[in-house]
Amino acid sequence: MNIGIIGAGAMGAGIAQVAALRGDTVILLDQTSASAEKGLGIIKSSLDKWLAKEKISAQQYSDALKLVQPTSDLTLLRDTSLCIEAVFEDMDVKRTLVARVEEVVASDCLIATNTSSLSVTQLASALRL
Repeated sequence: MNIGIIGAGAMGAGIAQVAALRGDTVILLDQTSASAEKGLGIIKSSLDKWLAKEKISAQQYSDALKLVQPTSDLTLLRDTSLCIEAVFEDMDVKRTLVARVEEVVASDCLIATNTSSLSVTQLASALRL
């Protein structure tokens, strides 16, 4: 599966890590390339710890890192079948973002949110559905 994770902070990086370990290709998107690369660094640091504790093999470590593509280019989400937004808890930011994502992805792409405190219904109102 091709998955887009939007927001490369701790939460987004964690979601991306789980998906990559599952064998999914991950587009890890953030506002800047540097922020996206920082997210990849979070994943690498976490996998380093897992490898040291023998929770994953060297092959799993290598394979997972190869599956994560950090970027700031929203158009790279076009071939994803699932996009998960994991940006900070600001409704205006999230609504603008999911509307922009909807313009790029295929009509059958599932757009999901990782919000913990905002109304999903209000967020979805930004979409054409």
